Amino acid sequence: MTDASSLGTADASSPYGASPSADGTHDDVEPARVPSLPCDPAFRLPAPRRGEGELAADAELRLGLHIKLAEQAMMSAKAEALRPFDLTVAQYGAMLSLYYVPGQSPSQLARAVAVTPQTMGATLDKLASKSLVTREPSKLHRKVLVVTLTPKGEKLLVKADAAARAVEERIGQAFSADERAQLRELLKRVSAALEESDPPVSAANTESDPDD
Repeated sequence: MTDASSLGTADASSPYGASPSADGTHDDVEPARVPSLPCDPAFRLPAPRRGEGELAADAELRLGLHIKLAEQAMMSAKAEALRPFDLTVAQYGAMLSLYYVPGQSPSQLARAVAVTPQTMGATLDKLASKSLVTREPSKLHRKVLVVTLTPKGEKLLVKADAAARAVEERIGQAFSADERAQLRELLKRVSAALEESDPPVSAANTESDPDD
């Protein structure tokens, strides 16, 4: 993926939630309660068909494709915004999380930015090579390293965040306050639907293989 700043999907413990508006307020931090929307458990996608028109029609129905395209557009815009600061989206996400909560372990950062521990390790190596973070043994658990921004890293993060925040604001400005609240609710439902332990069985899963 995915980076936490795409993060877009934040909770109260995440630094990727609503950002201040121009007057310094957080008008989206506690939006009006969004009424529960009806579900459609009978929804099914058509099996693959032949033809360009069929491809276009069926692709329009695939919500995962629209989510992916939106994510790619946002990641591309953020990558471009962060280029002048010589930061990748993953590096920026780790630095932003550390700005909010200094002294996190690499595993905590990996969860915050929604990447694998291996990816976070490589990200921190790069940040350390640029003197943007330090890694020191924890005072509580000597075998655990804790990561903190250097003064140089903090200064760079503040500048880079203004550029990255502008991308998020462009997205938010395309919706009303009520629509932003509804969009967050809908995206949370996407995550919840995919995290269900017992996903609904589709018709395709119940059909026997003709070659069996």
